[in-house]
Amino acid sequence: MSYVSKTLLPGEKIVLEAHIHWIVLASAFFSWCVAFIIFYRHDYGMVARFAESVSNVTMIPLTVDTLMLYQRGAAILVGLYAIIQTRTGCIRYFCTEFAVTTERVIVKTGLLTLDTHELNVNRVTSLNVDQSLLGRMLNYGDITVEGMGGAFTPIRAVVNPLQFRRYMLTEVEGSKIE
Repeated sequence: MSYVSKTLLPGEKIVLEAHIHWIVLASAFFSWCVAFIIFYRHDYGMVARFAESVSNVTMIPLTVDTLMLYQRGAAILVGLYAIIQTRTGCIRYFCTEFAVTTERVIVKTGLLTLDTHELNVNRVTSLNVDQSLLGRMLNYGDITVEGMGGAFTPIRAVVNPLQFRRYMLTEVEGSKIE
């Protein structure tokens, strides 16, 4: 059962549940690709020529084995960075929930620590959507809900942010009429 479902008030219904876009995992994917390319790229002839040219210029003897060791070390460092990116992206992708209900906007983030923001729809003053060119092509963007007395921090990489805005504004206008 999701956090949003557990925190519904009596008579409150979920109008729209939104999700984070898969793009938050793209940096991890590219980091893994770079790590694998560095680790598995073996052109001994090119490495031997490079080692010979560096040895001639710097007078420091470099061997192919030494350069291959440096290459493996670089691959391991990039791999560690990819692990961190994967962990961060997965936590963000799988542990972020947000929804528009008939009464509130609810945002929950975090895995071990819980960070929640809730704002009554009748207290919303504006809703901003920011989309980059890539965001428009892949249909994701950042949303900032501003309310009386403060603003949410932007919710990054929301799938279909214009639909989220449409449902949110419909609920805000409906709460002002009642």
